[in-house]
Amino acid sequence: MTEATTHPHLDAYVDVTSEIENAIKIVHTFLGYQKTYFSVQNTLASLLFRLLDAAYLERIEQSKNQSALDEIQKAMPYKDIMTKLIDSINIFESESQKLLAAIQKTGKIDSSELASIYPYLYTLAEDNTSHDRIPWDILSFFFENTKEKCQCLSTEECALFTYLLIRIKAKGRYYFAYPHLADELVAYVRLCEQMPWHRAVAYYLEAGDYYATARRRDKAMLCYKNAATTAKAQGELERAAYALQKYYRQNQTFPPSMREQPDIAAIEAAYGNYAGIVLQGVKAKALQVDPVEFTDIFAEHFQEVMHKVEAEIDRVGDLHTVYQRWNLMEIYFAEKNIVWRSPKAMNPRVMFD
Repeated sequence: MTEATTHPHLDAYVDVTSEIENAIKIVHTFLGYQKTYFSVQNTLASLLFRLLDAAYLERIEQSKNQSALDEIQKAMPYKDIMTKLIDSINIFESESQKLLAAIQKTGKIDSSELASIYPYLYTLAEDNTSHDRIPWDILSFFFENTKEKCQCLSTEECALFTYLLIRIKAKGRYYFAYPHLADELVAYVRLCEQMPWHRAVAYYLEAGDYYATARRRDKAMLCYKNAATTAKAQGELERAAYALQKYYRQNQTFPPSMREQPDIAAIEAAYGNYAGIVLQGVKAKALQVDPVEFTDIFAEHFQEVMHKVEAEIDRVGDLHTVYQRWNLMEIYFAEKNIVWRSPKAMNPRVMFD
């Protein structure tokens, strides 16, 4: 865990997953198995502190608990590491709290604040369980208001900030309420002439995935095509091929009468050895989707219906099944005189979990 002194861009991000996992294994007897670092931070800090506390160690000594004594003996060579880790955890949480509280008070985020909060936002974007590190009212304020008052100095900083917000929102239950973030990200990519091409490709793909999730399939396809075009212009045929594969996979979700008919020969000529990657998307077997999802009336009411669905789930409790949401969607679309058939109804031979 390092302290940010400059604005760290995406290509400067270092994945320290293996180091974190090794550190957790050292104290695995006390922690048990945990999937992510953020989910064990508080427990880890508490347990490490106990291992360094003289009174606790004396009690263990007096208890004659040989198993605990053996584990403590194994941990002692890592005393300096444990001390540093406790300090890092406490400082990181404290600084994150103070920074978000300051943003809540001032209602803005500038370049220096973005540089400070970037490591946390990146982790939050990658690991959606980490939102419980900060009170929901502060986090909610941050999402809902800060973007409108962003005072970052460059278009690229604004794009980075919006990219992270999209990654976070895409994993939340209210993903459908924020398509404007993807709109803004795409606009930033087009405005930022100095943006490295590989970052533009990543942003286009992220926006495309978000649009696809939020039932904006036409916009998703446009983003995938822009990603492919950008990569291809740099001679990066493999990356372009994977982006175009996403394009055609999304194309397969449309009703047959609305699908684009790809020119196989042109794809093979343009992509050569990588044409097979594109053709995997062309030949993909997508789930059948109710054609009503491609109408203006469905798009007009989608957000309103989904808000009602999630509000009802908040009231009755989340059963963690897709059927609960689909049943509620059918009910609330029917209230708008829209007959919507769920993926289960459209794909009766497919098992969903």
